Amino acid sequence: MEKGVGVARIHTHLDMTNTAIDTLIWQALELYSVDLLPQFLTDGSTRVRMAAARAIQLKGGDSEFELARGLLRAAKRHDRELGAFILGQLGTPSLPYREQSIPLLNEVLKIDSAACVRASAAAALGHLRAIEVVESLIAAATDRSPEVRAGVASALARFPRSKKTIACLDKLSRDSDEKVRYWAED
Repeated sequence: MEKGVGVARIHTHLDMTNTAIDTLIWQALELYSVDLLPQFLTDGSTRVRMAAARAIQLKGGDSEFELARGLLRAAKRHDRELGAFILGQLGTPSLPYREQSIPLLNEVLKIDSAACVRASAAAALGHLRAIEVVESLIAAATDRSPEVRAGVASALARFPRSKKTIACLDKLSRDSDEKVRYWAED
């Protein structure tokens, strides 16, 4: 057997298993009312937390907005990261909380101490197509964290092309980090 073929089969099997597990998690969460979903945001499994956050995004009402806004002020960085993630697509596809979410996410992008939270805020601003904060995103393109720079590249790629966004994406496409380059070139 050719070297690496077995590894490829294992990875394919793991990908299929992961997809099945994610589907089962999603189906289980659908059994809960929206007011019970927040309890899963503190689960020990990142997969469960992310699935619960996605379910909250889709339910998207006033209480979900308040929950996400509250998470942005939490002491734990993964809670703040989830808050930004939820706000980025709350009420998909109509995004009824877009206007209220943009200033909150912009502030988080500028001041949060955790790179994962700033990255989540950048990506969320991209999902909201928050062209009104493009200057903040361009400033964050020089963040020391490649995770943040990748979030910025992902966000800017969703915006209409302007001289500023093109120049920033061009610079990010030459970044030292592969993930940043990938999102900038996307």
